[in-house]
Amino acid sequence: MAGTDLHRPGEFVHPVDRALADGDWRSRHVFVCGSDQMVSYSVGALTRAGYHAGQLHHEGLGAHWYGPAWRTAVEQSAAPDNSGGAR
Repeated sequence: MAGTDLHRPGEFVHPVDRALADGDWRSRHVFVCGSDQMVSYSVGALTRAGYHAGQLHHEGLGAHWYGPAWRTAVEQSAAPDNSGGAR
């Protein structure tokens, strides 16, 4: 999972990498929720940064929430309606 940083146009980063770059948060608890892939990446990055298991709280929602079917549904809803029906 990648996001954009509004202060750095064109740069794509993982949200956890952006948060880690913005300061030292090791005195706090961290809560991560999202796709399994994003949660796994985030927990790994936080662990490498020195967070211990008691500080990390996470929940993976499964790939089905963010998989191709979800992206297709979002893309289709943003597409113009050219079906010719009543509006």
